[in-house]
Amino acid sequence: MTKQYDSLKGLQRKRSTKLYNDYGYRYLVDIAVGTPPQVFELAVDIGSSDLWIPDSQCPDSLCPLVKFNEANSTTYKPTSENFNIKYGTGNATGKYALDTITFAGVTIEEKQFGYVSATNNILTEVTSLSGDEVATTKLRRMNDEYI
Repeated sequence: MTKQYDSLKGLQRKRSTKLYNDYGYRYLVDIAVGTPPQVFELAVDIGSSDLWIPDSQCPDSLCPLVKFNEANSTTYKPTSENFNIKYGTGNATGKYALDTITFAGVTIEEKQFGYVSATNNILTEVTSLSGDEVATTKLRRMNDEYI
């Protein structure tokens, strides 16, 4: 089920999007990055404000899901600033980049994000918005629910 939420400050209409909820274990939403848009399932991290996506050169063993191809985006801008985020069980590293991000019908131009070339112990069990397991290591998946 999709719920309607009030849009961002200054916008006049309501937006909606699907949110995958694994009983609080993880939340996934669709986002689009680049021009033309490339769609990703974003794991919402409520403990961090950093957005990151795998780059096209990240090895499949470290980044087994969809990767962003900067060559296909006319609005992609690389930076030389290093990106590194640490979690309790792993980390992701790469460079910062800028591009157009669209989420729930709201578009942000030149949004900074981590363009990740390597991960460590992060993408070991993944479930998509459709509920499909896309895992390299399959662990018990909790009950799927759209809210």
